[in-house]
Amino acid sequence: MLERVRGWLQSEATQILIALLTVIFMVYFGMPQQSCGGGGMRKGQQQPNALLSDVAGTSIYVNDLNLIYNRAFGGDDRNDDEGNQREQRQARSLRSMVLIHLFADRARDMGLRVSDEEFKDYIKDPHRNMEYRYFYGRSGEWNGPYYKAYVQNQLQVTIPEYERFKRQELLARKYLVLQSSQVAVPPYELEHDYKIANTNLNLEFVAFDRDSLQEYVSVSDEDIESFMENNAEQIQTYYDDNKKEKYTEPERVRVRRVFITKPGQSASKDERKKAQSKWKEAKRRVLEDDEALASVAAEINPSFSAKKKGLMDWTTPNNLDQNIAKAIEGKDTGTVETIDAQHAYMIVKLEDRKTAKETPLSEVRGEIAETLLRQNQVDQLIDSATKQLQKASRSTDSLSAALDQVKKNSDKQIWKGLSVKETGDFTLEGQNVPSQLQGQLSGMNLGGGSWANIPKIGTSESLAATAYRELSSDQPVPDQVFEVEGTPYVVRLKSRSEPSSKDDKNKGPGIESIVQQRNEKRSELLGQWQGIFQMPQESYGPWIEKQLEKAID
Repeated sequence: MLERVRGWLQSEATQILIALLTVIFMVYFGMPQQSCGGGGMRKGQQQPNALLSDVAGTSIYVNDLNLIYNRAFGGDDRNDDEGNQREQRQARSLRSMVLIHLFADRARDMGLRVSDEEFKDYIKDPHRNMEYRYFYGRSGEWNGPYYKAYVQNQLQVTIPEYERFKRQELLARKYLVLQSSQVAVPPYELEHDYKIANTNLNLEFVAFDRDSLQEYVSVSDEDIESFMENNAEQIQTYYDDNKKEKYTEPERVRVRRVFITKPGQSASKDERKKAQSKWKEAKRRVLEDDEALASVAAEINPSFSAKKKGLMDWTTPNNLDQNIAKAIEGKDTGTVETIDAQHAYMIVKLEDRKTAKETPLSEVRGEIAETLLRQNQVDQLIDSATKQLQKASRSTDSLSAALDQVKKNSDKQIWKGLSVKETGDFTLEGQNVPSQLQGQLSGMNLGGGSWANIPKIGTSESLAATAYRELSSDQPVPDQVFEVEGTPYVVRLKSRSEPSSKDDKNKGPGIESIVQQRNEKRSELLGQWQGIFQMPQESYGPWIEKQLEKAID
């Protein structure tokens, strides 16, 4: 099962699903008067609540989505200056809405219901209902007018619409709580996990840093010429693989702009008129009166931008607000354009442009040849040295003694800069790893978790698993050299201590461990499901995402 889940996560299913939800959102909610975060509603004005869908006898309305969006993000996105953050929030809100109705339907299928008393308790529960804090007056007690004002003005829905949705939400929560309560942890998993968490390892190691070892190799001009003649294909491959990062300077632009934030949907009519008046004035001063854009920006822009007179840093077009990028695409330096975007009014001026520049292979062929030659020589040096040190380590009682022996019997300069270090005691505690895999340590190909973090070395699943499963006082030296984050390591077990059943302090996992492991397994299987009812997320974990994928299908 876990393999199938991992395979699904590594596929494009998640990206496709997000794209699909975004399309659905744009189709149903693209019009300003019907969209969350983009309407022209006045404060307190109720918008028509269109029926979105009728699924399994349950009506789903546009305002369900607006409610989720408005309670989570409110007016925060009106100051979203750059990019697609608003669209991402909309897509996340839609995901939460679909999940709430999906799990509410499943709850009804199981016979679960919401009584009036349950509903009243839920609305006034500070731990489960995220809107509760807006329903209390200054005295700290429930306040009916506060409740009504928040629902109508902030969430932009009627009281009946809100309460209908909250019943759906409570049903969905009851279903997920029921699923969570059925998660159990078998005793053998607890025993495995307890042993791992209390087995202390200490490794000796020698690191062979490639950059440091460069000083022990030399490359002549003749070597470079010969390499270029005989390794044209290898040089071409290196150039192609590194062209974008090392040999290409992307197009860069510098833009100055006047920026006027558009009021959010809950803004008053006067606030909207004020912003529009400021926009008209800015256009007149820049386009008709030919006033310098910099002086207008210094007066009109928000304070952080006004200090720079609207001048933005050098950047690539891809990193710009795409409204600006489209406006200046293909335009000459000095061009001024006006932009009426969803979130702001802007006047932009292309101050300067640096065209993309690509360094041809002919100019760096010798440089690449020398780089590859040095890499080859360092790799050969490391291969020889690590084999020599490992062999010595098997015939001595410590890695330090092995290094001393090699240094004594070799005149190579490489050994002068090498030393033995220790990790210190550490355990494979298994954070972020499924509990059943913690115990077995046989499926450690999960993409890197904190359980595999070796102190002073780095994250290596193969080294962590080998150290735990294979190294002992009788066999302290592993059969291989481990490369961690690009650096080869020769390691040796210095000490290992395991929990003993005879030790009164280590009789096995207690109630704290049982609770901890149960919570970890719940999180592993159900993910962060509470976020569905709080702050919409991009992902809630494998199980919930799989339910959503099936529902969409």
